Amino acid sequence: MKFTCTTCGDEHDLSEISFGTDSPAQWHLLTDEERAKSELTEEQCVLETMDGHHFFIRARLQVPIKDSKDSFTWGVWCSLSEKSFIEMSDHWDDPDRIKKGPYELYLKVVFKGKGGVSTGRLLAAVNRPH
Repeated sequence: MKFTCTTCGDEHDLSEISFGTDSPAQWHLLTDEERAKSELTEEQCVLETMDGHHFFIRARLQVPIKDSKDSFTWGVWCSLSEKSFIEMSDHWDDPDRIKKGPYELYLKVVFKGKGGVSTGRLLAAVNRPH
């Protein structure tokens, strides 16, 4: 299936791409003061808010496509403990990082349907691949 990208104007094959966001949803809820104290990179985010520090990493959620060997990939931001975030960060570029962890990551999920909006949390234990 092909579509025309509204960002670059090129035509892309849907099976060759993934979707995601540049920041966790919580980044957009920060005040200007909180945002100035927080840090956001392409793959990591530390928020400093009135209720403390919050840690996020960017992850890939691969969803198998029915009757296909392909997967659809969502780029998602997951929260994790400070301890896990520090250990993961300390080994971020280490080829042996796969030997660390696993880490408990939390993905906040928003479901929209006939009954309105409900939220849930998904717990995943993962290692970052090479």
